Amino acid sequence: MAMVKARSREAFDATWERIGEQVARGERGVVAKAITLDSVLCGSIGSLVNEGELSVGYTIGKAWWGRGIATRALGLLLEQMRERPVHATTAASNVASRRVLEKNAFVAISSQWSPETERYLACEEVKFVLR
Repeated sequence: MAMVKARSREAFDATWERIGEQVARGERGVVAKAITLDSVLCGSIGSLVNEGELSVGYTIGKAWWGRGIATRALGLLLEQMRERPVHATTAASNVASRRVLEKNAFVAISSQWSPETERYLACEEVKFVLR
């Protein structure tokens, strides 16, 4: 994932409403799951088809960083996903996210500079693939 900007509550709700509709329609590759630890919500994980590529993404609340939660959540999601290849993108500076992907057998395949958008900060992004 790139360096993400905060969203308004309305934009956040609209995004999750759209994802929920895609899941309900059974769109190819669209999965949305909560990540919990001891019954406490600590993040989310999912997949979608982006520009024809199956991609995964995840986010963990800062209070839960460094506990291996993202690594385990991604591993569990990948066990349920049979389609390959699976792609992921993260900021080059996000060492923790890069390690999550590498621990789940993703391999870096390219990097590029991505300009700032309404949703993301400008940064160097690294694209990964799991074959």
